[in-house]
Amino acid sequence: MFDLHSFHDYWQVWVRTDIVDGRPLTSFLVRLGLIKDTNAETFFSKQCGSRIVASAMRAGLSLYNSMFDWGVFKPIRLNITESDQTSSVSRVRVKQQEWSEAVRKLHQQGVGVAFVNRTRSS
Repeated sequence: MFDLHSFHDYWQVWVRTDIVDGRPLTSFLVRLGLIKDTNAETFFSKQCGSRIVASAMRAGLSLYNSMFDWGVFKPIRLNITESDQTSSVSRVRVKQQEWSEAVRKLHQQGVGVAFVNRTRSS
């Protein structure tokens, strides 16, 4: 429909694993949100199957980005992690170094996910 048969996007995921008392503890962060993204106009319009839909996509995303410039929209970020302690909704961007340090401290306290590779024996 609308020539968007292969529409996709990319998200950044951060992962940190620390070995604590011989046990690996891992945490992750997925950052989603509503933010200004001028690259989106080109990125998404290239995925459209027709020039008309691509033009409409560019125009719509240009208007969306302009709403941030005009102060109508404000950035909001959804930080999804494995823990309530590190998940948040915020207008402030989480910096990688700060997140990594906070997670390291939690891991040192034994907070984190220990993924176990379970194999079946025949």
